[in-house]
Amino acid sequence: MAVGILLPYQKTWVEDNARLKLWLAARQIGKSFGTTTETVLDTFARTTTWVYLSVGERQSLELANKAKLHIEAVSSVAEEIDDEFVMHDEVKLKKTEIVLPNRSRHKFCLLTQTLLGATAPMRLWMS
Repeated sequence: MAVGILLPYQKTWVEDNARLKLWLAARQIGKSFGTTTETVLDTFARTTTWVYLSVGERQSLELANKAKLHIEAVSSVAEEIDDEFVMHDEVKLKKTEIVLPNRSRHKFCLLTQTLLGATAPMRLWMS
């Protein structure tokens, strides 16, 4: 059930129900838009939790905004929760969480480079 505004490769991604997927793609082609479409549709179909990990706070908030855009398009009321907690010493993690009426959750977390041990951006989706 892919939305008509998706490009063909985004529609293919959304309609692929494989448990594990890998997408090798160029920059700025709509990966975030396509993947958040998939996760939002999944949370309306069943009660589940999706976790998004990003290296930068800006990336994490951008994903959260895209997910909220899709949720609004499906006309649902969602609760947004912002949180900050300390892992160890001075490492702070920020989290934005969107909770749907059916108790499905979208969690957007900042994963610092210190925790990653690498400098490359990384996003992980799991349910």
